Amino acid sequence: MNRSTDDEPPFVALDYVTIPRDSKTQLVLAVGGDEHSKGILQTVGSFISAAGPRGPYQRQPHTMPVEQQRQGARTSAPALPTAPATTPAKSPARR
Repeated sequence: MNRSTDDEPPFVALDYVTIPRDSKTQLVLAVGGDEHSKGILQTVGSFISAAGPRGPYQRQPHTMPVEQQRQGARTSAPALPTAPATTPAKSPARR
């Protein structure tokens, strides 16, 4: 079945957030997301903005105790799905 691209249903392009612990620095980082996600991470998880070699990211302070880092990451993660999705996009054209 061939459909024109105008007939394609809209889909939401999500901005994913990954929250790992860096194995070299032991810092908890948050990579990805949008401005709303950044606000959630900063408010709920005590993350701060930092400039990285591949662009800005969020991280927790160097001086934060490990248990507080864990707690901040645990409480931030479930709050992130409440961030509004980005603008719906048209699905890619089929060839």
